[in-house]
Amino acid sequence: VPLRNSAITQGPITFTCAPPGSGVRMGINRDEDNLLDGLDNCPATVNNGQADGDSDGVGDACDNCPVNANAGQGDIDGDGFGNACDVPTGC
Repeated sequence: VPLRNSAITQGPITFTCAPPGSGVRMGINRDEDNLLDGLDNCPATVNNGQADGDSDGVGDACDNCPVNANAGQGDIDGDGFGNACDVPTGC
């Protein structure tokens, strides 16, 4: 109650929360590198140089296919390599 009452004297209060057990959902610098998450091309993995060799907007440190652009990071076969890096198989 004291926190809510301070809204009367101090102005609006913003509550930020996430449901328990919902996983990592917010943070201003989750990987604790030198960039805040909103500006970081790899917010959950340290990537200080912000290298992005394929220019897909996903930092090389967390890109599942750093040599071919695949901004959505699709991995339909779940092998850890992005669809853009999967070798097509013949019939």
